[in-house]
Amino acid sequence: MIRHLCRLAWNRKRGYFLLGLEMLISFLIIVVIVTMALNYLTVFYQPLGFGYRDVWWVELRPKNLAGGFPQRSAANVVTVREVMRIIEGFEEVEVVALCPPPFSSSGGSQDGEYDGVRDNFRYCRVTDRLDKVLKLNLVAGRWFGEEDDALAWEPVVVTRKLARTFFGDGDPLGK
Repeated sequence: MIRHLCRLAWNRKRGYFLLGLEMLISFLIIVVIVTMALNYLTVFYQPLGFGYRDVWWVELRPKNLAGGFPQRSAANVVTVREVMRIIEGFEEVEVVALCPPPFSSSGGSQDGEYDGVRDNFRYCRVTDRLDKVLKLNLVAGRWFGEEDDALAWEPVVVTRKLARTFFGDGDPLGK
């Protein structure tokens, strides 16, 4: 009986091969979809590292007389500071800070090197009180403040990933 079944399968080997190939491809597609879904779920449940609830984003775009958007000028800086002062005057507002919106091209990208390690990283310039607006928790060091405005160098806040890339397990503070 088994010999007869083996002979039937051998005679239909081309059909069984295609059926097996179809099942293998279907299995691989299901594995890829499940793996991607688990990856996205893992990323979704990771903490962001900042709070976005009750945070509003206001965009200021002063136009120049030619109709385009001007580069940074003294008049625009004064206008932005005045608008910040007015917004801070509302009793509903706790803290005001300036930063570029997420996923915009307002930041920059730069190659850096430290102790023979090279990497490319993204950065953006923000104001002193952004840590209070986004409720950032620093792992080490301190957030920069008004007392740092007179320094000859710009203070920076780095992510854990960037600190590990350049400094390994060493302490990045003061370097």
